[in-house]
Amino acid sequence: MSGIQRTTNKGQLGIGVACAAAIGVMLSISSPATAGDSLTAAPAPAGAGWAGHFLVRARASYLIMEGDVDKAHIEPPGPFFPLSGGVLPGHDADVSNQLIPELDFSYFVNDNIALEAICCATKHTVDATGVLGDTINAVTGTGREVAETWAIPATILLQFHMPMGAFKPYVGAGPTYAIFVDSQVGRGLQPVASSVKVDDTWGVTGQFGADIAVGGNWQLNLDAKYMFLEPDVYWKGKGILAGRSLVADNLKLDPWIVSVGLGYKF
Repeated sequence: MSGIQRTTNKGQLGIGVACAAAIGVMLSISSPATAGDSLTAAPAPAGAGWAGHFLVRARASYLIMEGDVDKAHIEPPGPFFPLSGGVLPGHDADVSNQLIPELDFSYFVNDNIALEAICCATKHTVDATGVLGDTINAVTGTGREVAETWAIPATILLQFHMPMGAFKPYVGAGPTYAIFVDSQVGRGLQPVASSVKVDDTWGVTGQFGADIAVGGNWQLNLDAKYMFLEPDVYWKGKGILAGRSLVADNLKLDPWIVSVGLGYKF
């Protein structure tokens, strides 16, 4: 499990690449205006038609994390936990909820179809709970917190909009690639783990919401998303776990993301 830690700079480069790629996909779809077009085309009145327009939104988003683990185990199995083939008892985890800023960019292919790129960053702590947390705390005596990490879920959504005058509901779905950076061992595992790695992972996001015209090109936005994100997590052992790794299979982040924000149509 050598090389298990990542540097913050590498993670930040990953953030920029992921966000730039997502936004670039949408920009490549739109046809650039020529100089002649800019002289002859009259600006569309506010709220009239969406084809070829961009909508940029700033949102306040609250992430409600699911938390849980399919299986926690030690590789190779060791004699210091009540093990059955290296499997730790209990599969319970708690992931902290977060309130974050979110920025998104939408390009409208026509009045009903749009592509939306979303990029944000959020920091979470992971605690082992139930029997698993009790076992870890009994061995280390330092608590149940097992990891802390930053998550960057770069997402592209294909949306279907239903304009109804000033009210425009929509649904969407698409892929998410979650990047995890600056991961740190939690206090509960610091006596037995020297580093932790949260695997980057693909997921799927579903969405529903509405834009509401509030004057000019401004739109009030209400939005809810559900992301299926279940990365594997690896801790490099030390002390009584020297030469072994602690593994959590499929840490279920699976957040609901509930948002409110303001958008501007270009």
